[in-house]
Amino acid sequence: MNRLTQDQFRDALRKGFGRAVLHVRDFGATGLEDDIAHACTTSLVYDAQCEGTRGEWLHEIVKLAGLVEMIAPLVVDKLRRSSTPEEFWDVGQLCVLASMFAQEGHKYSRDVLYDKFDRQEFSSTWLCGIPIMNVDGLQGFLYIAKVVGNSLCNEPDYWEDTYLLTEAYERFGRETVRDALAAQAKTCESTQKYLDYIQKVEQQKADRKNQGPRPLESVETVLATIEAALDKYPHRLKYWGRRASEGDVAVVFDRMLTESRPEQLRRYLCVFGLREMPRLAPQILELAIRAEGKLLDATIDALSVFQTTKVRNLGLRMFQETPPRLNAIKLFAKNYEPGDFALMESALTMEGDSDVLHRIGLDLLSVVSEAKAPELAGCLRWLYEYGPCSMCRENAVRYMVETKTIRQELIDECHWDCCDDTRELVKTISTKNNS
Repeated sequence: MNRLTQDQFRDALRKGFGRAVLHVRDFGATGLEDDIAHACTTSLVYDAQCEGTRGEWLHEIVKLAGLVEMIAPLVVDKLRRSSTPEEFWDVGQLCVLASMFAQEGHKYSRDVLYDKFDRQEFSSTWLCGIPIMNVDGLQGFLYIAKVVGNSLCNEPDYWEDTYLLTEAYERFGRETVRDALAAQAKTCESTQKYLDYIQKVEQQKADRKNQGPRPLESVETVLATIEAALDKYPHRLKYWGRRASEGDVAVVFDRMLTESRPEQLRRYLCVFGLREMPRLAPQILELAIRAEGKLLDATIDALSVFQTTKVRNLGLRMFQETPPRLNAIKLFAKNYEPGDFALMESALTMEGDSDVLHRIGLDLLSVVSEAKAPELAGCLRWLYEYGPCSMCRENAVRYMVETKTIRQELIDECHWDCCDDTRELVKTISTKNNS
């Protein structure tokens, strides 16, 4: 590969490109030390809740760069000082890095993990808990159980889920874990409290599972929710819309056609994000031309489930505007015709904030998932290069693999991507080629 400029290297660190690893391997890290340190101590992940942290990937870079002695103390110091909600994902990444250094014998990295867990600054115990288990295995989990049990003893409103317990079962075996907990509980009141608590939680989960799926909300409840327009995640209404009866959907649709308030109208449209409206009303087509922001997004989502010339023509009209309206891409999900890729490629931009670029990428994936046309490879390469999300990049690679349009330089780079699933995708190509 060619040597990266500093700006290109920073971009690669931010997005998790394999080229960051390859650059350090082939050219070293001279002059890039501060960039690597910043990426290690501050999470640059676009959506860490979905993508996870990049601790292991960054550790790989640090090792290749020969910067362990520089970075490990920085990680320990930042982890000790970080405690605010805004630093949640920084802490998650720092904990993973600390666990990697601890496994290599860095004592202070191990100590800071336990100190951080003891402080219980975040309600998500897995944040430090998983890294502790990575370092000390079952003994690490038994320590976690004791600390959590102590909180259960002293804080009446303390809550803990079974995520860490389930993880311990998978790693060490259910019987082994339960026996170890029971043995520790004989001399440790807090461990017994933890055992009693998780047995209660497990029983509650089993009871809910036996009750079957939650009953669907009534149409009256949904209409009241739409009217209040206070829900934080209105897109969830599409799941109600997918399961609702034709009669209830018709009631919502009729109300929607009389609505003019943007927030309420947006929520009505969200109901039809996964299900066709009873009919394609002209005012909804027109709304796509004049709406903006989240209302436009909801309108496009509702129209994109239709396979009809009217929706396709709307998309063509939006592409012909100056500048082209990139929201139109999703309208081709069910209305793509050979050659449409040229319209999309010519409209794609390298500018825009991360959220805008992410939305464009998601819309491209919705088209590709339906069309599966090799001619869309250029759009997928755009997504690979400019999309901020490593999960979307993985999907772009997946479709390029499926349509046999992935280039060798991308295969080579993806072997070092921050996303394990992307690495696995290209590993299968290499295996087939070798066989």
